[in-house]
Amino acid sequence: MLGIARSGVSRVARPANVDDLRLTRRIDELFTRWPFLRSWRITERLRAGDRRVHCRAALGPKAADHPAGAGHRIYPYLLRD
Repeated sequence: MLGIARSGVSRVARPANVDDLRLTRRIDELFTRWPFLRSWRITERLRAGDRRVHCRAALGPKAADHPAGAGHRIYPYLLRD
C-alpha cells in the first residue's frame, strides 16, 4: 500500500532482562564445561540448581538419529572387513 518492503522495517530490540542474562550465562558455563550435553541434560542441571526452566533447544540442524521408515530397504555396508 505504501510501497515499503516489510524486509526493510525492523523493531527496536528490547534490553535484555537480568534473569535472562543470568540464565544465558549459566547455560554457557555448563556448555563450556560439558560440550557434549544435549539440551534436556542441561535443563536437568539447571533445575537441580532450583531454577524453573523449560526445555530449551538450539536453533540449528538436528541429528538424523531416527530409524528408517517402514518399507525402506537398508543396504549392507560392503567396505567393512
